[in-house]
Amino acid sequence: MKEEKMFPKMIDFLQNEGYEIVETNLERQRGPDIVAEKSGRELIIEIKGDTAALSVDLGTAVWQLLRYMKNESKEFALALTSSYMRYV
Repeated sequence: MKEEKMFPKMIDFLQNEGYEIVETNLERQRGPDIVAEKSGRELIIEIKGDTAALSVDLGTAVWQLLRYMKNESKEFALALTSSYMRYV
């Protein structure tokens, strides 16, 4: 599944779990892919869909999340397709 198709599915999942979507950055926009909030806690999510370079994109996703980990009051997550399971 391509990243752009994962966005609405992830947003639906988060909203069904009681999260408010604070920010989305689809495609090459700056910032985390999704910022969601629940009970005063922010969740920063990086999404990676299927590509021809899964191992490279997984490393990129981890690096992208690490950039946001300066604030201990936030939580962080990767949203990956099952194609990435061989790397984790």
